Amino acid sequence: MTNKSEIKSFHIDSKGKYFWHGSCSFLLRIYPPNNYQLEGHPIMTSANTVQAERKTQKDTPIWDHTLKIDPLISRPSISIFGLGYVGAVSAACFADCRHKIIGVDPDTAKVNLINQGRSPIVEPGLGELLKSGVVQKRIQATTDADNATLNSDISFICVGTPSAEDGSCDLKYLEMVSRDIGRVLQSKSDYHLVVFRSTVPPGTTRKIMLPILEEQSGKKCGADFGLCFHPEFLRESTAIEDFHTPPKTVIGCFDKASGEYLAGLYHGIDETPILTTIEAAEMVKYVDNTWHAVKVSFANEIGKICHANDVDSHEVMDIFVQDTKLNISSYYMKPGFAFGGSCLPKDVRGINHLAEKSGVDTPLLKNILASNQSQIEHALSLVEKCGEGPIGFLGVTFKADTDDLRESPVLPLIAGLLEKGREVSIYDPNLNLEASVRHHLQHSKHADDSVGRLMQHLPDLVRENIADVFSESSIIVVSHKSMLFREAIIARRDDQHVVDLIRLFDGNSIIDQIFEAGMNDYLQKPAGKQQLLKKISYWTGDLECAHTLVVDDDPSIRMVTKARLEKAGHQVSEAENGEEAIHRMKEDDFDIVFMDVSMPVMDGFDATKEARRIPGHKRGTPIVALSAHAVPEESTTYDGICW
Repeated sequence: MTNKSEIKSFHIDSKGKYFWHGSCSFLLRIYPPNNYQLEGHPIMTSANTVQAERKTQKDTPIWDHTLKIDPLISRPSISIFGLGYVGAVSAACFADCRHKIIGVDPDTAKVNLINQGRSPIVEPGLGELLKSGVVQKRIQATTDADNATLNSDISFICVGTPSAEDGSCDLKYLEMVSRDIGRVLQSKSDYHLVVFRSTVPPGTTRKIMLPILEEQSGKKCGADFGLCFHPEFLRESTAIEDFHTPPKTVIGCFDKASGEYLAGLYHGIDETPILTTIEAAEMVKYVDNTWHAVKVSFANEIGKICHANDVDSHEVMDIFVQDTKLNISSYYMKPGFAFGGSCLPKDVRGINHLAEKSGVDTPLLKNILASNQSQIEHALSLVEKCGEGPIGFLGVTFKADTDDLRESPVLPLIAGLLEKGREVSIYDPNLNLEASVRHHLQHSKHADDSVGRLMQHLPDLVRENIADVFSESSIIVVSHKSMLFREAIIARRDDQHVVDLIRLFDGNSIIDQIFEAGMNDYLQKPAGKQQLLKKISYWTGDLECAHTLVVDDDPSIRMVTKARLEKAGHQVSEAENGEEAIHRMKEDDFDIVFMDVSMPVMDGFDATKEARRIPGHKRGTPIVALSAHAVPEESTTYDGICW
């Protein structure tokens, strides 16, 4: 039966309309001139009205509603907690964008200044914007947190997180505001979005602030209120310009609805905001500021060396920054294994020698090689964590697609393992034993003794084909990106552990696609028995005999997966492509589907989208993606240095 009821609250801008009914949230997108979609589903339109119907997974309509589109409806109102630098600038700029702003601060002096249209801080142009906002009745300030939360749609939390004595963040102000907002949400019927902007360590929002909000409100995040972490990148003295032309807009969101609602505020400012996880958004602010500090420190140390040697440091750096391919670019900026080769280690030693000879203290430059060595030691610990047994290395040269062994960081890693009595074998198709070893020895006359001993025995460790390494080894270390290595890892034995030094499968590269297609979960291929059973248990409620559909174009994957599940007592059907999977799902009831994402005829993404259109309860069948590009670290036998 269709239940007709009013939508309790909504907001509109040129990107879309968000509205809520009970504990459900819906997103209505408006595409000019007269095109509408409700969360990906088309809805009927007529003139300035919208007819929408929302269905459950079992195809029972929850409600329908005819809504008149009013382009003059006000934009979301925003309460801003903390009227310091970030809070005051945000208040002024969002008011300038025609949002109603309620500023909240316990400092009555700040509140009075804001209400008088005066800036509490020194920032070019801020006073004028605040005055304009107050005159136009778009800005008001108060010490009343409850009133501000009740009378706004979004709360920005911009309170301070000062450093404690040990360097950690003092979270007491954040916790205090979270309790205040949570308490008000308990009695607020409308959907409310809570946005943290204060710089905090990753995990703070989800693990500390979210439980406070839910406990105080008695409500569930996602269903009853939204949550985002939204770092700011405002520079003092240019903050207003930075607001309107941001270097990037990062939104860490609890769910898609929260993220897209917040992104709507930036229409006309930034049309391509970055929606990511809450933890990534929290971390990126630390990374940005630390990188800026590293740049300043690096330039200052180079400047001291230049000055001591009568070189114009500004001329040097002017030349340096003209290289936008390597120096000022994204190159070298993805975490991975240690650096090596004929240039980097040698020249870092060289510039440190020059600094020492010039009597210049350069602590940042001095510790580069120590940092590099710590990455090698970290890799060694990951290998040792895998347990006993022979170790096979895929790649030994200093990087892929070269035969250059000179100062390869893999060499001290292997040497360290050999010194601990471990058995090692190596496969590298680019290695030219005679020439590579000779060049390394000529370059590294003063190399570490353990690496020197390794070079004497290197020919005995090298294997002519990759199969020999896999047959001999219980642990595989991957140091080069290669399709050959990727395929071999996928086909490895269940008992073989992998230590990935270069993110062979690109980590989370397709996770967004998996969830956007409507898949519920994912597994890295090849999926082990315990991983398969864990997913079945989670999604079927511990069914002893789950009717399972395995969809994969690779017959060996289907065969192995089927055998593992049937041995555990589950009933298994097979399909070799997406079209066949849809046909089987329409004909039969399945408790869970394991679906390969990459298949001919119809891939797993398209098949899942089609499955979600099957009438009745079948469209709600849990679908677990199988992918060689999903998340290797989901496997208990797969570890990596750069997740």
